[in-house]
Amino acid sequence: MKRLTSLVSGLVIAAAVLSAAYGAYWYVSAEQIKGGIAGWAEDLRARATEVEYQDVRVSGFPYWLNVTVDGLR
Repeated sequence: MKRLTSLVSGLVIAAAVLSAAYGAYWYVSAEQIKGGIAGWAEDLRARATEVEYQDVRVSGFPYWLNVTVDGLR
């Protein structure tokens, strides 16, 4: 019985660690997307192209990285 309890505890801990790691990965990916869009806009502005946007939102956790750019002109 002790061995079964140890196995279950180990699996629960492993699942918690993997979930936390995936959540961190998703968050970092979302921030990189936001930074990439900001960099893209700066590159266009440096080439004298007018580009404006109000907000960049990334949603869709846990399965997707859905990007919404509000007020893009």
